[in-house]
Order: sequence, then C-alpha cells, then structure tokens
Amino acid sequence: IEQLLDVGGDDDAEMDERLMLLETAVMKNAEILQSMRRANRSLESSVKENTKHSEDDDKRAKMLLQQFSTKVINKELRTLSDDVYSFLFCSKICSVPSWIGMGTVFIQFAVFALFLGDLLNTKTATLSLGDENGRRREKAPPRKFSNDIQELLEIGGDEEADMQERLMLLETSVMKNAEILQAMRRANRNLENTVRKEEKNDEQRTKMLLQQFSTKAVEKDLRTLSDDVYSFLFCSKLCSVPSWIGMGTVFIQFAVFALFLGDLLNTNEIPANVETMVRVGQAGAILINFMAQTDVRTSLRALLYQEGVEEIEDNFDGFTRTRYLVGNVLMLIQGLLGTVVSIQLIVYSDNIFDLLLNFTAVMFVSELDELVFYMARNAYLGVKAEKLAEEIQNCEFDSQNRKGVSGYMHVILFAILVIAGYVYFGIIIALQVENTTLPEYVKAEFGDAVNPTLGLYSGCYMMKAGSDWSARVTYEQVQTERGQGRFTYCYGDIRSWTFSPLKIAEEDACGLPTLRSDEERPTSYDLLDAKGDQWKLDSGNPIQSFQLVEIEEDRVAEECGEEFGGADREEELCPILIMDQSFEGFSDDRDWSRSYNEMLVDGKSVYFYQHPIYVGEYMDEKEGLELIFFTGRRWLSTTAKGLLTEADIEGGVDLTSEAEMLSLLRDKTDVTDFRLLSLEPGAYAFISEAVDQANDRGTPLGLRWYHSRYGGSDANFPFADISRPADALFSCGKCDSEGNPCRFEGVCLADGTCDCKHGATGKLCEIKPLGDGICHPFFNKGPDDFDGGDCCVSTCQGVSCGVGDMTEAFGQELRRSGNGFPHCKDPEMVPLTITMNHTIDRGFYAGFLEDSDGGTFESYFVEVSCHGGDEIPLRVALDPEHPKKASQTLYVADQMDACEISFLGIQSTSLFNATFQLIDGYPEDAEGVVVASAEMRDISNVTKDAAFTIPTLYAKCLKETLKDVVDTSTYYSGTYQDEAMEWMNEEIKDGRCSNDQEWRIQRYALVALWRAEGSPVEWVNKNDQCLWSRINCKDNFPVVITHDGDTTGRLNGTLATEIGLLTHLERLDVFTNDLTGTLPTELGLLTKLTFLGYAENAHTGTIPTEVGQLKALEELMLWHNFLTGSIPSEVGLLSNLGQINLQENYLSGGLPSELGALTKLTRLTLHTNSLSGSLPAEIGLMTSLTNVVVTGNWLSGPIPDLSKLTGLDTLIMYTNDLTGSLPSSITKLPNLYTLNLSTNKFSGSIPDEWAELTSLYWMIMNKNQLTGTLPEFLGTAGPNLSRLVLDSNQLVGSIPDSFANLSNMARLRLQNNLLTGELKPEVMAGWTSMGQLHLSTNQFVGTLPSEIGLLSSMDYFEANDNNLSGKIPEELWTVTNMWALYLQNNQFSGSIPTEIGLLLNIEDLDLSGNNLTGSIPSEIALMPNLIWFQILQGNSFTGTIPQEVCAVLTANQATSDVMDLCASGARIGPAPIEAVGPVEPAP
Repeated sequence: IEQLLDVGGDDDAEMDERLMLLETAVMKNAEILQSMRRANRSLESSVKENTKHSEDDDKRAKMLLQQFSTKVINKELRTLSDDVYSFLFCSKICSVPSWIGMGTVFIQFAVFALFLGDLLNTKTATLSLGDENGRRREKAPPRKFSNDIQELLEIGGDEEADMQERLMLLETSVMKNAEILQAMRRANRNLENTVRKEEKNDEQRTKMLLQQFSTKAVEKDLRTLSDDVYSFLFCSKLCSVPSWIGMGTVFIQFAVFALFLGDLLNTNEIPANVETMVRVGQAGAILINFMAQTDVRTSLRALLYQEGVEEIEDNFDGFTRTRYLVGNVLMLIQGLLGTVVSIQLIVYSDNIFDLLLNFTAVMFVSELDELVFYMARNAYLGVKAEKLAEEIQNCEFDSQNRKGVSGYMHVILFAILVIAGYVYFGIIIALQVENTTLPEYVKAEFGDAVNPTLGLYSGCYMMKAGSDWSARVTYEQVQTERGQGRFTYCYGDIRSWTFSPLKIAEEDACGLPTLRSDEERPTSYDLLDAKGDQWKLDSGNPIQSFQLVEIEEDRVAEECGEEFGGADREEELCPILIMDQSFEGFSDDRDWSRSYNEMLVDGKSVYFYQHPIYVGEYMDEKEGLELIFFTGRRWLSTTAKGLLTEADIEGGVDLTSEAEMLSLLRDKTDVTDFRLLSLEPGAYAFISEAVDQANDRGTPLGLRWYHSRYGGSDANFPFADISRPADALFSCGKCDSEGNPCRFEGVCLADGTCDCKHGATGKLCEIKPLGDGICHPFFNKGPDDFDGGDCCVSTCQGVSCGVGDMTEAFGQELRRSGNGFPHCKDPEMVPLTITMNHTIDRGFYAGFLEDSDGGTFESYFVEVSCHGGDEIPLRVALDPEHPKKASQTLYVADQMDACEISFLGIQSTSLFNATFQLIDGYPEDAEGVVVASAEMRDISNVTKDAAFTIPTLYAKCLKETLKDVVDTSTYYSGTYQDEAMEWMNEEIKDGRCSNDQEWRIQRYALVALWRAEGSPVEWVNKNDQCLWSRINCKDNFPVVITHDGDTTGRLNGTLATEIGLLTHLERLDVFTNDLTGTLPTELGLLTKLTFLGYAENAHTGTIPTEVGQLKALEELMLWHNFLTGSIPSEVGLLSNLGQINLQENYLSGGLPSELGALTKLTRLTLHTNSLSGSLPAEIGLMTSLTNVVVTGNWLSGPIPDLSKLTGLDTLIMYTNDLTGSLPSSITKLPNLYTLNLSTNKFSGSIPDEWAELTSLYWMIMNKNQLTGTLPEFLGTAGPNLSRLVLDSNQLVGSIPDSFANLSNMARLRLQNNLLTGELKPEVMAGWTSMGQLHLSTNQFVGTLPSEIGLLSSMDYFEANDNNLSGKIPEELWTVTNMWALYLQNNQFSGSIPTEIGLLLNIEDLDLSGNNLTGSIPSEIALMPNLIWFQILQGNSFTGTIPQEVCAVLTANQATSDVMDLCASGARIGPAPIEAVGPVEPAP
C-alpha cells in the first residue's frame, strides 16, 4: 500500500503522469477487493454448511457422501474403472465374470474392425476436424465490481474538475482500499481456522457413515428411483412444471419412434442381401441394443415387484399408485418401441456406415428421458425441477430380495425379448439367402447412339442364382431370338454391375464386359440399384440411355413373350406403308417412293428380326429395290445396292429380287452377336427413331425419321443424325372402315382400296386436290388453305382458274357460264361490290338509222381485270333486255390495285346507257364506301366500249385500325384525309401493317397533318414517326411538334382536325407560317398539352371554347393571326396557365372575369386587338402576374385594385380609353419596373404614394389629362429611373431640384405642358446619362445653362417654343452625338459660332424664330447628313449663304429656308418672323 501511495510522489513529475498512475492503482485495488469478497462469501457458505452437520444424522451422511464424491473427483480417493475390463484381472479364469468381459471386448474389437474395413473399401468417409485453429478462446466477461468500488473508479470522471481535486480523490480511494484489504485478510484467516476445525471434527463421522452406507449398498439392501423423467410422472404434482416436463419428453419420444416406425413400414426397403461382415455387425448391434435398454428392465421390475412404494409415497406429496403404474407402463412401451425400431433400422442397413448412423440415432432418442432429467438436476429447467430431481436421486428404499423363480421373473421376460429379436433377425437372413427380395424379372432398354447394335439386347432378363460364395445373382436375357446378354456383379477391383453377351463365360464377364456401370456399389445385390447409373462401353464412351424396370409377376407373359412387342398380336400388321401427305417424304440426291408394300416370297409375308420387310413402289435399275426393315432397335431405309459388297456384286446378286434381298439380309446377320456385318458407308439412307418393347407396333407407322451418318468406333454402321430430321411419317395404306378409313368421304371397298371423292387421290384418298386451278368446295376451308387458293382470284394459279364457275351475276341467270370466283371464302380477301343500272331504248334509236350490219344486240360483257389481264375476278355476259338495278360482290385481294372495269360488246342497234358504282364493301354495309362511279352513254352510230380505272383499295387492317377515327366519307374523295390514307396504304404494301392500333392512329394523324398544312418539305417517311424531323417522342408517342417557317419553309395549308388524335402531345409550336382556316375544336382533346402555339400565321375564326379542356396547358401563344370574336371564358378553367399571348389579332368584346381564376398566370399579352369594356376587378386576383400588356384596344373605365399583384414588374396599357385618376394601389407593387399608361384619359395629379416605387425604370404617362406639378419624389425615390415620359399633359410649375439626382435618366420628355421657371444649371449637370431631352412647348425662361455641354451622350434635344433668351452656350456645340437640335421660336441672340461645325452627326437643325445675327458660318457645310435646316425666319443674318452649305443641302435634297438664296446667290435680307412650321418631334 505504501508503494502505491508513493507512486507519483515526485514533485518534479508531471501532474498527468501522477493522475494516470493513481487511476491504475485504484483499478488494481478494486480487483483485489472484489476477489477477497468472493473468497469471504465462499468461506461463509462453508461455515454455514458445517454448522448444519449435527442437526440430523441422515442429512449428515448425505453431506459426507457428497464430500466423499468431491474427493474422488479431486483425485484424493481413487477406485477401479467401472467397466468389464476390471473383470479380466479381478475374476477367476473361466468364471462367469471373466467370460462376460472377454465376450464384450471381442464384440467391441469386431465392430471397430468392421468400421475400419468399410472405410478403407468405400473411400468415402470424411472426418470432421472442426476449426483448424482449435477451440476459440471464449471472450472474457466484462469486469464487474461492487457499488462502492465502482464509485471509486468513477471518481474524477468529470472533465470540469481540476487536476488537483482529482488527485486528492484518488489518493483518498487508495487509502480506503488499503484499509478494507487488510480487514478482509484478517477475516479470511479466521474463517480458514474455523473450517479446519470443522473438517477435523467431521472426518471420523464421515468414515463411519461411509462404511455403513457402502456395506448396505453392496449387499443390495437399498434401491433408488430411476434417474429419468418418468419418475417426474408419478413423483410430481399434477400440472406442476416437472409433470409438464415429463409429459412433454415422453410425447417427443413416442412421436419420434412412431415416425421412425411408420417410415420403415412405408418404404419396405429391406436390403436384398448384405456382406458377411455387415451381418456380423448387425448381430453385435442387436446385442448392444438389448444391453443398453435399461428402460425395459427397470419398468419390468417396477411393475412386477413394486418395491419401495410406501417409502416413495411418504417422501412425495403428489405420488399415487395409479400414476406409478402408468409411468412405468409408459417407460416399458417406450423401451419396447425403441427396441423394435432399433432392430428394424439395424436389419435395414446394408453397410457399416448406415448401421452406425441408424443405431446412434435411435439410442439418442432412447436416452432422451435421462438427458432431460440430467438437465433438470443441473438447474437448466428451473428451480422446481431441480429440487424434485435432487429428491428423486436421494430417495432410497429397501430392496425386496425374492427367492425362486418369482425373484427372476423380470430377467426371464427380458431374455424372451432378446430371443425374439434374434429370431426376427434370423428370418430376415433366411429371406435374403433365398433371394426372395430380389426382382425375378427385369426389363432393360439400351440406347444405340454410340453402339447401334445394343438395341438388340433390349428386352426381359430373368434372375439366375450365382455360382460363387458371395451369393450374388446374375440376370440373363429370356428373348433369345432378339439377343443373348447377361448382367453380372463384379466384386473384385471393379465392385459394380456389368453387362456382356452370353457367349462370354460368366467367369470372364468382369474381365471382358461390354458395358459397365460407372458407379461403384460395394454393397449392391440388387440390379435395380444401378438403374440410375451412367453405363459406359469398354472404350469409356457413355451410351445414350439405359433404363431398368422391374416386371411384375402378372405382366411377365405380356412383357416377355417370344414375339415382338410381347405376346402374339391378334391384329394383322399393315401391309402397305404410305407417306403422310403433310410431310415431304424422304429426300436427298434421288427421288424416293411414297408408298411401300410388304415383301412377299412365294406369296407369304417374310420377317426380319420378327418384323416385316417393306419394298418401295419405285425401283431404279442401278439402285434396285427400296427396302425398309427392322434391326432390333430402329427401322432402316436403303436401296438394294447399298447392301452389296464387291463380293456380292461379283456373285451377280439380282437387285430386283425380293427373295435374294431377304437371303442377303439373313446372310449378313451374326446370330450369336446379333450384329449387322460388312455394311459399307452409305448403305443406309434414313434411320427411324428408337423403339422399345412398350411402343414397338411391329411396323414403322408413326415413327420419326432422320438422315444417317457414319463415324465412331464402328465405321460400317450408320447412326441417326438427330440434328438432321427427315420430313417423313408413314401411315397405313390399306383402308379399314373402322380403324383406317378412306379420307375425305372416300368409300372403303371390300379389297381394302378406296373409291375417292371430291378430286382426292392416293391409296387412302389422302392426296388433296389443292392448287390444281379448280375450286373444290369440299376443301374450301381454312385448314386446307381454301382449296390451296383455287377458289379466290388472287390465290389461284393456273389457266383454269375461275373458268366457267359463274352461272349467275347481277341478279341474272347467265345464258352461258362466265368466269369468276363465286365460292371464295378466304377471310383474307375483301369484298368489292359493283352496283349497276342499265337502260336500252330501241325505238328511240330506230328513228335515226338502220343497222347496216343487220345484227342484234343480244348481250354485252362486264369484265374486271387486273395486272394487264393476268387476273380476271369477273367476266360475264349480261342480257340487255333485262334492265334493272343490281349488284354483284367480288372477293379480291386486300389492297387490290392495277385493275379496271370494262364494258365490252355494246352494239349500235340501240341507245344504251349504263351507270355503275364500285363499293369498297357490301352495298348494304353501312361501312361500304364508293370507290368510283361513272356513267356511259352511246349516242352515236358506232359501237362504244369503255373502261374505267379502279383505284387501289385500302388495306383491311388500315380500315380496321382507323375505323373509329376516320370518316369513311373521306375515302377515295381526294381530300387530304384520302391522301393520308393513300400514303399509309402504300406503306402497308411494304409490310408495315402493325397491329398496334394506337401507334397506327398516331401515324395517320401525323400524315394527315402533313397533307393538310401544305408543307414544302416531305417530312414524313417510311421510318418510325419518332425519327421524323419535326417530331419528338416519349414512350414511342409524339409529344412535341414544331415548325419554324423562316428556317424550314412556310406552310400554306390548314390545320387538320386530326390533330386531336395526337392525345400524347405536350408541345405544339408551329409559328411564322401562312396557315389559314380556323383552329379546330379537336384541339380540346389534347389534354396533355402544355404549350399551344400557332403564332404569326393567318388563322381566322374564333378561339374554340374547347381550349378550356386543356387542363395541363401552361402557355397559349396565338398572336399575329386574324382571329376574331371574344376571348372564351373557358380560358379561366386552365388553372396551370402561365402565359397568354393573343396580341395582333381582331379579338373583340371585354376581358372575361374568369381570367381571375388563373392564379399561376405570369404574362398577359393582349395588345393590338379590339377589346372593349372595363378591366375586370378579378384581374387583381391573378397574384402570379409579372407582365400585363393590353395596349391598342378600346378598354375604358378606371384601373382596378392591383395591390395583390406584388410580383408585377411590367404594366403597359397605353392607347385605350381608360379614365379616372392614377391608381394609388400601384404603390403596393414593389417590383414594378415598367409603367406605361400613355394615350388614355387619366386625370388628376401623380400620387405622392408612388414615391414607394423604388424599382421603377420606365414611367410613361404622356397624352393624358394629368395636372399639378412634377412630384419632388421622382428625383429622390426613383434613382433607377431611366425613362420619364410626361409630355402632352397639363402639368405646371418648374422642374424640381431633386431631378438633379436622375443620373441614370436616358430619356426625359416634358414637352407640351405648362411648365415654367428657369432651367437650373445644377439640375441639368446631374443628367450625365441623358440621351434624349424634350423640353419644347412649355413656358421656360432664362438662359440655356452652359452645363448642357456635360450631356455628352445626348443625341436629341428640343427646347423650341419656350421663352429662352441669351446666347446659345458654346458648350452645346461640343455635344457631337446629336442628330437633332430644335431651338426655334425662342429669344436667343448673338451670332452662330464657327464651332457649330463640330456637330458632324446632325440631321435636323432648326434655329429659326430667334434674334440671331451675324453671318451664317460656312462650317455648317461640315454636316454631311443635314436634311432639315431652318435658320433664316425670325433672325437677322447678313451676307450670303456660303456656297459650301448650299452644296451640301442640294446634295442631300434637304428641306431648308435658304434654298432660294442658294439658287439666286442673293444676299440675306429681312426674313418674316413666322417659322416654316414646327417639326414633329422624334418619337
């Protein structure tokens, strides 16, 4: 402690270091203190336990026993190991205990040897080693200290405490901890002494009690309850926590065992047989299971003897005999279930690993009751369960040592159970040895992609007993006429199933296998185990497919008969094969037969591999017969020549002899191998799909065919090339009224041939007469492509198309048949109706001229022909004697074009008149549209035939998609809608008949827009409309249409009503063009439109009220048109409108009050119209307004209250009839920048409140009736004021001194008022930015200040018609930017200085009407642009006009009062006082 206190005591040490050291000391002392307190509590507990020893002898004995056990654990006492290994050296040789020990050790060694051997053989065991870094070190729990220690540690944590205070607190804590530590050490020593004394006193007592207990236990006079939860069932109170724990555990055990047992009974997978070592392991596992089954033995003894029931009843309040019996019965049932399940799992295991896993799982479930009891005893399941478990362990009762058989009844019953288990095990062994669990018959199906001859071995295999000690079986093929094969298990190095032909001896089957399972199966006795394996040839190539299935006993005769397809078939095989007409048939570099007959030798059918051989109907002399025959798995098609080798050819084999071909096939077949031999590449042309026993019909009917290919290990045998299917499928060619009838209403005759109808041909009438140029109504339907197109003009091919098919036309029965297509029903065709009316007047014509030929007018022809006569939809001869109105509907190709209608053979013996109409559709159809109409009249004495062109018909899909948006009256009308339809019709010819209706409607609308507007540029094309130059799209729909006439050519048409179809439009801006006509009401359909602009066009009419439907509209720009009428009130519904510009139109009427609802409107531009009436008060509610321009109208009345328009910066209302005083509400517009109220009838003075308009830049109020003086505030409150226009009013007074502050003033117009006073130099000196200064026609007096020369930017100055006097200041001539100077009609005196020549830019100069004297300076000639020059009148000049001046004036054709003197050269004389006339000031 002293050392700790001395730490940091050095005065030279830094304060921080001392503080850190002291904090470390406190932490260390706190840990020591906490450790001492834990030791104290432990010692105090020991003392308390020791003091209880003398209370009760029994309790003392239990406590001593516990201490004794503790000593054993601490290795203070040691005993022999509790296992049978102690029997080996503690018992006598050949005694019962020694035999028990040796037997147990042998079983253990045997089981482990089996495990190890199985691991080495299977090579599949894996060992889980856990974490490679070993067990993780558990994270140490955080330190915890008592409250006083924790407080000490927290001392000094306040950062605001100074360092000295923290040091003092820490030193105090160290001292306090030191004192506590010394006190605790003293207390510890006292407690240790007390414990030693108690232990010494109790040692003798402990030994005595242990000796008594051990003696009694050894003599088996004492017993205890079982340490499992079944004791909870009868020792606890009902509904208590322990009782629920017991019932829950029992339920789990029973449920798990029930699941095990149910799964075992359902799967029924007892292995066919097992290895000898596995069987030994099973026997040992059954014995271990019985030995470990304590629940059965314990419950049997409890139920038979009921030992200690009285003692148990005394110790446990909840105990009853009934619950005691129930608990033990449940324990017995659970033990029996566990035993049964264990034995089942053991005998179901076919290898050591399964045996180990299954046995371990069941034993875990069996021991679950003991495990839960252990958890309860160690307080994992609550205090009540722990207490009850402890009481159950401590409960002892005397054993009832019965004598005789009754004392061993529980042993006898258990022995019977063991014997029953082994009897069941013996039965299983017997079943396995007799192979009763193996399938007797299996069926194999081999793939033939790698080795085609494997298909011969497909069939049934029967089990044969094995010939070696392993008791394994083989399977041999039973259908030896198909093949001879065997399945054998190889248990040597291979340890898997193999397949080989029977010709290979069984002992060699493993060394020379044809096929081998790729999966090693060291425990397999059942061939079906390998059904899912990959089987490979001895070369290592896997076969295409392999299937194994068990054949049930009742299906053996059917599946495994000696004939193909199983048992003998009752039905006759098909003798004739015909190629299905929907398939092309065999095709390569030669023509193949489409019909094959069964081969007959001596009048009898012959078979190859139990299947018939078929011979083709065609025979090539070089190739010989075409043959189709079976090879065991597939059907093959080839020619006779393909089977021949060079030896056969030299032997002179007849390629046309069926008998020789049969002999050749049989000679080439090896009966032992069942393998086709000596076949050259190219022998087979086509190969069928594989067949198996299930789908083998005995013929190739219904099979798919493939081209052949050669390659692989057997180059002489072809393979089916699955990548090259042949378009072939065979049907049976012999008819049968029930099973195989003749097609298409053909009649099956007795000899199996067909009497065909409706033009069909073929063995079964299967060949349809499609596309022969003759319409057969029976086949005129969709599935037959409407008789191959023979019934319609545009699809029929051939010279006979439509010839003679018309017997009636235009309501007449024809005298002779005509040409046409009355049966056309193809829905792809469209109707075209001819409505015609003809008249004939023989008597009228007879009065003119007799027929010189003497002929008669019996008939005339009506003909519709297309493409120069290549297609003739109609040609009929009509009788002129039967005039009437009639119609005839033709069915022609969609978009029929290049056609004409002709009237031929009209004779001159009569006056003939015919009118007709062509209708796109039916005459009675409301949608039928007139395509063309004409009238033909014969008024001469000659034959008059005529022909009329038929326009191209609109596409059906086009009419369908546009039927709801295009008025059919516009079809074929020549209007812009018709032109748009024609354009799209041509596009469809190129294959663009889209099914997207909305897309096509949008496209039509754009094309119609283009045709109507008269565009000089063809901006539509075949590309998607979103790629057109004037279009912007979003989500594949046009949203923007623009056109600037100045840059892309001016439009001179109209705005199409189809604009309303472009419902996705958001911006429509077509400006600076020559569009005429009205704005269509369909604009109201563009509900997504945000910008509507048709400015600078020539539109007429009114603004449609439907614009009120454009709820999304933000800008309405229709300025510079010829629009009339009033502004529709519906505009007030456009709540999103931000700008209206309707200027430069002819709009009339008042402003609608509904405009007040446009609270988002910022710009209202209506100037240059004819609007009248007063301004509505609601305009003051448009709070977003920033710009209002209503100039050039007839608006009247006062300006309403605008105080709420706080954002307004521009208010222009000049050239109206507005009256009243200037509104004071304008004062509330802090952002007002431009104010123009000129050319109205405002009166009164300028309000003083306007002094608050500090942002004002322009103030224009000229040409009103304003009175009063110029406000002083204009010079103080408006420093930004740049333009002040107050001329042509009635203002009085002088210019205020505050005007000297107008340094930014660029234009000041005060002319035509009643202003007086002098022009003050100090005021004029402040106008440094002045550009134009208008002071004329007032009553100013005094001189013109010389400060005028400071206005260097001024280019215009007028001060005429005032009372100014004195000399003109010389400084004025330095303002060289001036182009106009008006000083006439004042009282200026003196001469004109020569400096006047500095005004080089002057154009207008008027100094007349003054008192000037002297000569006119010649420097005036330096003004090259002078065009107005007045100087003589009212002045007193002398001398002559300088010639230089006269030359400039003459050259500029100037207007001047000196021109006469220039012409005459006379001297200047007196001039009249009147001026020539005032010049209109510049605007």
